Amino acid sequence: MSLAAALGSQRLAAESLWVDEAASAGFALGGPGAWVADHNMALYYMLLGACVRLFGYGELALRALSVACFAASALVLYRLAESSFGEQAARVASALHVTNPFMLQHAQEARGYMLAVLLVLMGQLALLRVVERGGVRWVALYAVS
Repeated sequence: MSLAAALGSQRLAAESLWVDEAASAGFALGGPGAWVADHNMALYYMLLGACVRLFGYGELALRALSVACFAASALVLYRLAESSFGEQAARVASALHVTNPFMLQHAQEARGYMLAVLLVLMGQLALLRVVERGGVRWVALYAVS
């Protein structure tokens, strides 16, 4: 997670916002009515709105949520790969994930891509845990993700 956060944060505010990131900021700051205007990313806009209100409106604050989702996805991917293939495979999968230029690019954008990756990985891990162990907690996590 630390490596993912460090790589994702590198030069985070170096470039100006591009059109889609500015749209994300507009939806996030617009409140609940704007969040559901693009219903596919309503959760992302709600979370981004909270982050921006807490940390400010700059490029760094807008992109920090994606970096946090990227770092969390590294941990979830590790747990998923460890459960499926063992510890060595989990280390390799996590290393490939956090150093993948495509993932790093999306981790540094104020868009919902990394949240989507995180939710998909959480859903897969929860489904695997339901099959292996059962339990209401894992079923609930699967349903939420």
